[in-house]
Amino acid sequence: GGSSSSAKEGGLLSRKAKALLVLVGLLLCAAVTSQKYLRPLSSGTGPVAGNVLGESPRQTSEQAIAAAALMQAPMPAAVTPVAMHLRGGGSGKEPAAEAPLPPPPPPPAAAPPPASPGLSHPVSLDLAESERFHKTCEYMVGNPQSSRPGRPCLPPADTWPYATKTEWRMRLGERVLAAVTPKVTEAQCGGFYLFGDQTWCNKAFGPQGTLGLSYGIEERDLWSETFSSKYATTTWLFDCFIPLDRSPSMAGRAPNATGPGGCHGRIQQSEGHCYEMPYRPVRACLGAEEETLQGRQYQTLESHLRGRGPLSTYVKIDVEGSEWSVLEKLLASAEDCGKVRTLDMEVHFDFEASSEAKFREGKAPQVIIEREVSIMEGLLKYFEVTGSTLEVYRQGWTPDRDCPTQQCKEPPVHTAGGFSVRQFAVSYVNRNLL
Repeated sequence: GGSSSSAKEGGLLSRKAKALLVLVGLLLCAAVTSQKYLRPLSSGTGPVAGNVLGESPRQTSEQAIAAAALMQAPMPAAVTPVAMHLRGGGSGKEPAAEAPLPPPPPPPAAAPPPASPGLSHPVSLDLAESERFHKTCEYMVGNPQSSRPGRPCLPPADTWPYATKTEWRMRLGERVLAAVTPKVTEAQCGGFYLFGDQTWCNKAFGPQGTLGLSYGIEERDLWSETFSSKYATTTWLFDCFIPLDRSPSMAGRAPNATGPGGCHGRIQQSEGHCYEMPYRPVRACLGAEEETLQGRQYQTLESHLRGRGPLSTYVKIDVEGSEWSVLEKLLASAEDCGKVRTLDMEVHFDFEASSEAKFREGKAPQVIIEREVSIMEGLLKYFEVTGSTLEVYRQGWTPDRDCPTQQCKEPPVHTAGGFSVRQFAVSYVNRNLL
C-alpha cells in the first residue's frame, strides 16, 4: 500500500504544481494587462502616465472610450486581487468607490455655413449702458437741423406711447442704433461738413476723376448739385418715378456744365437747379437686377461701378425701401465696396418696395427686418459711419403730446425708449480713407 500511496501523493503534488503554475501565469498576465489598461485616465489637463516618445500627451476620445469600457467590464476572479492592488486596494477591505469616469468629449460641432460677405454682426449690445446714456445725454450744441456726427442723443419717452410692446422690435432697433452710431472722430476726418441729410468727412473730398451716383431724385437733388459746385464732381442722376415735368434736372433742363462759379448763389434758391460740372440724367431706378417692373426700368449699382477704380465713386441712395437687395449685393463684392468713397443713404425698414417683393414674399416681419438690420451691420466691414439724422428726428418727436393714452401703433422697429428708427438718413466714409 506504501507505493500506491506514494504514487497518489506524487500525482496530487503534480496536479497542485500545475495549478500553481497556471495561477502564477494568470497573475502575471493580469499584472501586464493592468499596467496597460488600468492606469489613470487623463483629465485632459495634463499628460497621461506612461506616455512614450511620439505619443500624444492627451488621450483621444476613442482612447478614452476604449479604456472606460475595459474598466467597466467584469474581470476574471483570478485577476481581481491584482486589479485591486493596482487601484490602491489589496488590504482585504473593499476598495474605495472611485469617482465616475468623465464622459467622452462630444465630437466637434460641425462648422456653421459661411455667412454672406459682410453680413456678420460686428456690433454688441449693452442695453443697460444705452439706457443710462440716453436718460442723461444732451443734444448737439447749436441744434443744427441736419445730420449730425457723434453718438446720437435719443431720450426715452416719459410714458410708453404704444398700445403694444414687442421685445424683438426693441432689440432689433437697438441693433440698428448700435450699427449707425459713429466711431470716427473729427480729427480723423479733418473736420465734418453738415449738409441736410448728410454728414461728410472732409478727408474724402478733393481728388480729380471722381464720379457721383445719385439714386432717387424727386423734383430736385441738392446732393448732386452740391457735389457739382462744391467738389467739382461729375454726377449721374437716376429716377424712374418722378414725372419729368416736375423735375428740371431729370428732364435735362437744368443748366449743365456751366463751369466754376456758374451756379453761384443758385443752389440756395428754390428754383435754382444748376450744375457747374456735367451731369447726366438716367430714366431708371436702382435695383439688384437688370429688369423691368411695372413698366419701369431698373439698373444695378454693380453695372454703374464696372470699370471704376478704387475709392473713385460717391454714392447716394434714397429709393424708398429698394436699397436692401442692392446693399446685400454690394457687400458680396469687396472690390465694389472698395470703389465707393462715401455712401449717403436714407434707409427704410419694412417698406414694401416692388423690387424687394421676391425677398419679402411669405416671410414674417421679424425675419424681414432681421435681414435688413444684418445688412446695416455688414456695412461696418468696409465703411465708418460719419453721422445720421436720428438726433434731429428725436427732437421733433413728441410722444407725450401725440400718444398721451398709449393709443399709438407700435412702429416696426424702435429703440428701448420707444423712438422709431424705421426711416432716417445715415452717412458713411470708406475705412481705407481714414
